[in-house]
Amino acid sequence: SKSELISKHYSQISHPDEIDKNKELYQSLVKGDIAYFDLEKKYIHKNGDIIHVRIRSQLAKNVDGEPQFEFALVEDISERVQAEAQLKLQSLALESTANAIVITDAEGSIQWANPAFSALTGYSLEDAIGNNTRFLKSDLQDEKYYKDLWDTISSGEVWQGELINKRADGELYTEEMTIAPLLNEKNEISNYIAIKQDISDRVQAMEEIQQRTEDLTLINMINMASINGMDFPELMQVLSKAVKRVFKNLSVATYLYNKDQNLLVLQSLNLPPGLLKRVEKLIGSRVPDIQIPVKAEGLAQKFLFETGPHVLKSDESIQEWMFELTNTIDLSVKSQHAIRKLIPQLFKLIGIKSLISIPMVVAGEPIGLMEFSRRNPIKEKDLDRVVGIVGQVTAAIAKIRAEKEMARSRNLLLTLSQAAPAVQQANSADEVFRAIGEYVTKMGLDVTVFTLGDDKKHMVVSYLSLETDVIQKIEKLTKLSIINYSFPLKVEGYYHKIITNKETVFHPFNITSIEEILPRVLRPLANKLMKIVDNSQSIVAPLVVDDEVLGLMAFTSSDLSESDIPTITTFANQAAIALEKTRLFHDTEALAVFNESIIQNMSEGIVLEDVDGMITFVNPSAAKMLGYTSEEWVGKHWTEIIPVDQQSLVQGANERRMRGESDRYELELVNKEGQQISVLVGGAPRLDREGQFMGTMAVFTDNTERKQAEERISRFSRIFEDSLNEIFLFDPETLKFIQVNAAGQKNLGYTMEELCRLTPLDIKPEITAKSFEYLIAPLRNDETNRVVFETVHKRKDGSLYHVEVHLQLLRYENTSLFAAIILDITDRYQAELENKRYIRRLDALLNIDQAIMGSFDLQVTLDVILEHLCTQLAVDAVAVLSYQADLQALTFTQSCGFQTSALQTAELQLGEGY
Repeated sequence: SKSELISKHYSQISHPDEIDKNKELYQSLVKGDIAYFDLEKKYIHKNGDIIHVRIRSQLAKNVDGEPQFEFALVEDISERVQAEAQLKLQSLALESTANAIVITDAEGSIQWANPAFSALTGYSLEDAIGNNTRFLKSDLQDEKYYKDLWDTISSGEVWQGELINKRADGELYTEEMTIAPLLNEKNEISNYIAIKQDISDRVQAMEEIQQRTEDLTLINMINMASINGMDFPELMQVLSKAVKRVFKNLSVATYLYNKDQNLLVLQSLNLPPGLLKRVEKLIGSRVPDIQIPVKAEGLAQKFLFETGPHVLKSDESIQEWMFELTNTIDLSVKSQHAIRKLIPQLFKLIGIKSLISIPMVVAGEPIGLMEFSRRNPIKEKDLDRVVGIVGQVTAAIAKIRAEKEMARSRNLLLTLSQAAPAVQQANSADEVFRAIGEYVTKMGLDVTVFTLGDDKKHMVVSYLSLETDVIQKIEKLTKLSIINYSFPLKVEGYYHKIITNKETVFHPFNITSIEEILPRVLRPLANKLMKIVDNSQSIVAPLVVDDEVLGLMAFTSSDLSESDIPTITTFANQAAIALEKTRLFHDTEALAVFNESIIQNMSEGIVLEDVDGMITFVNPSAAKMLGYTSEEWVGKHWTEIIPVDQQSLVQGANERRMRGESDRYELELVNKEGQQISVLVGGAPRLDREGQFMGTMAVFTDNTERKQAEERISRFSRIFEDSLNEIFLFDPETLKFIQVNAAGQKNLGYTMEELCRLTPLDIKPEITAKSFEYLIAPLRNDETNRVVFETVHKRKDGSLYHVEVHLQLLRYENTSLFAAIILDITDRYQAELENKRYIRRLDALLNIDQAIMGSFDLQVTLDVILEHLCTQLAVDAVAVLSYQADLQALTFTQSCGFQTSALQTAELQLGEGY
């Protein structure tokens, strides 16, 4: 109260911290150093609270100028001080927040920003304040986006979204922003406050996830296309569209490399349809047929044979590449000029800014190029993605090519089986050639048959499978009658070498093969003839019967390869098959009897199933193995024989057979007496002559003893581990043994005193100090807690035994040591050797059986069987003698290994022997 204040000294109501300051000011006032003072200070309220006040104080003086009293005006400013403290706290919070905060006026000019704004944008606050926020725009978002933003906030609503802005150094970043309008006392928008958060890393991560998803989708599409048998042009069309969708503005051109002719063949080209047709019209070929010679030291050669990717970034380098392509194509001068004028239009229309050429390489050999062009420079990460896609495309192309080769091989083999009846019915060599030619042309091949003249110095064109109009063009150009046309055989010439070597050859369809046929005066026409024939590859096979060459067969096509040589050779040999068809018939019968004898007497079981899983044949060994008769097997479904718990294994194996796969697996069967037996099954698909699946062949080997041996080994191993047999402890630094248990001492033959002077290297003769350090390094480096390896131990008496070492590095407080538990695996090692012998025997049996089932040639079949018998029986030679009914004697048929004239001329009457 007022009465309580009167008579109190100012120090009694002042805050203790400010008493000295008040005293100094009062003394200065009394001395006349100051006329007054204006001070903010703190008073202590009666209740103990602090009161913030503002005091304006001056002295009241008498007429003599002497101070009478102090006059002070006191104002309570507690509320203002508290408000200022709150504002300061809020300002500090805004200054310290990690998110950027910007306050603008109603037009978007920055009035205030916190330090996080500078960190985000790279602009200092001094540079930013006063500028409109437009200076941050990247122009990567359209105007409508910004218009929607302003329409939202100017209507008084809060806007939330993402903006792509540009930092002071030009780097782009993505921010997540909330903008709220601030209203004044008139309820009008006076300011906007924006809170920004840098989400560039999150956006980049999402983009990477999206890119990986797109890449995986694209890769999956490529893989599925190749799996589903999509041909190459169709794959390229699908790929081009997908790449353009995934990589945005990225166009694709694809070239395949023809190694034999050193050509790039353009397979696909992404251009607007009208422009593409214009290019094709100028060149005179459609895209899949445009051929571009690879110029020495040119860009094409560099792109193909130097490690890619090759990136062209300047207009000059890109146009140089395009000009090289057009210059190497065989065009008229007018077309060349038109193409060169068209290239700048391509640049203007497509807007190419970068071009990437990547070689497609399989097994170290280039198979083509993939070329990508886009309207802006390609990013490094996109380049890596494109390289990955090219790798997948290359693998797909390799797969398509391999499947195409396999399909061609199957078709040739199918054609061979279909041609066989016609060949067998033929009565002359000419009929044989025509029959083969009829089937060959169905596959898109052309065949020419040359027969060798009686004088062995001339060749005769006996047959041509070309279209009639093509033959007429050739005859009109050469003025020659092609059929039965005879020409001299040039010594050491193209055809003479093939006849002399008696080997089928593959090569590009070259001019020499035509020039040698023509008379000298007509040889200048060879190039024109090549264009009429229009084939790029040829395989020429000699017609050989009993080592005598009857002529040649030349097969031509753009799809031939060296892998077709065996099949083409087989076609050529059809003439020999026709000439010896009687012997073939008798040999086939003998082969069937021989095959049946082998199958019936094999110790392994053989079971055949049809496509429905019905058992159609079992040999005696298979029947005996399970205790059933053959009659009890045949006609049953395999599920009636195989135990229920094993049927899923067999079902899976049958599904693999239908896919053409062969493999081995184990089964646990129950014989007729209820005893369990373990068998090793080798299964293979059975195909008909058309290559269609017709069932399964399975070879059974009794595996019971081996399984029992493995179980004993497993049991002994557990016993060893449980009893901790042969435990070795050794120092991690010196490697010297510290302690070895009794089992280890006994097995090695050393005393503990002797072992303390040794290290593991002294008892492991196959391990060097360097290799041992390599083995224990993961333990030293804490990369693993156990190392297991196999080696041999050497006893004191010098004998060796196989061991499995379980090694650990044990650490106890400040001490560490190596502990090794040694398992004697001698029995298991021997069992594994025995198992490998079983598998080798099974492989041999499968090879023999496949040779029997897959060959029509007795001699080839016998060669395979006898070779395997020599190997399996470990003998130097094996021979087959056949019974000749007309001679009532056994005569030499075939042998493997050494032969003697006595053996080859041997003739044994029944009852006789050597």
